[in-house]
Amino acid sequence: MRSGGPLQDLEGLTDRVMIEVYKKRIREERLDPGRLKGTWAEASRILEAHFGKLTRVMDRNANKLLKLYRIALKEIRGEKVQAPLS
Repeated sequence: MRSGGPLQDLEGLTDRVMIEVYKKRIREERLDPGRLKGTWAEASRILEAHFGKLTRVMDRNANKLLKLYRIALKEIRGEKVQAPLS
């Protein structure tokens, strides 16, 4: 039996892509993950650097994007991440 439908699979995939975007930008900008605090200001700056601007959709989904940013930080730091998506 399937654990979710195609929409949940797609959402999980897009969440994973966003986590990877955060991780990539942190590495490219040579930011020290230990010094990052996991704030929306940091996350939005990374999104702006990657996409060129912050869209209304991103702003409306700030809580979810912040959660994904914090997951990316934990993964880079090597911390354990519990059920990261959804």
